Amino acid sequence: RDPRLGGRATVMVRSDPEVSVRFEAALVLHHLGHPDADAYLVDALGSRDPLIWVTALSVLERKYGCSFERDTEAWTGFLAERAPSGR
Repeated sequence: RDPRLGGRATVMVRSDPEVSVRFEAALVLHHLGHPDADAYLVDALGSRDPLIWVTALSVLERKYGCSFERDTEAWTGFLAERAPSGR
């Protein structure tokens, strides 16, 4: 695996103008185990595109075994509670 992939995906998820590109970059970061990937997936829950938000929700539900539907505040609070100290 190319070690530059995570860096490239991080730049894309933060700055690409296309929501679909940012979402795909978030999925790459998720598969790489990047610590910020979940926050990017929570952001994707606000998308108007059902393909994006349903996929993001599915990934989060599978990872954590629970669901807050598209409630980004609930997901953010849940993830904050699970974050290691100092993050």
